[in-house]
Amino acid sequence: MAKKVSCEELRNQLLAANAAYRSGESIMSDVEYDALVEKLRKLDPSDIFFNKGIVEAADDRMEELPVPMYSLEKIKEIKPLRKWLKKMLELAKLWRCQNLTE
Repeated sequence: MAKKVSCEELRNQLLAANAAYRSGESIMSDVEYDALVEKLRKLDPSDIFFNKGIVEAADDRMEELPVPMYSLEKIKEIKPLRKWLKKMLELAKLWRCQNLTE
C-alpha cells in the first residue's frame, strides 16, 4: 500500500526542488516536479504554495528587461492562452511604435 503524502510534505519537496534548481543542482526532472505540483493542486488547490508562488531573489545574473515577461505556466484551456497572446500582441505593438518614434 502506498504511503499517503501530506500537503506539507509535497510543498516542502517542491520548495526544496525549486531551491536546488535555482542553485544549478536539480534534484528531479521537470516532469517529476510538474507531477508533484499537480498532485498538490488536486489535494489542496488553495495551498499556500499556489498563493505565495515562487519568488526568486534578485541576483547578479538577472537584468531589468524593457518589457514585462509573462509566464504561460500550465495552460490547460484556450481562454487563458488567448488572453496571454492578446497581451503579447499589445506589447509587441507598443514596442514597435516606440522604436519607430526613436
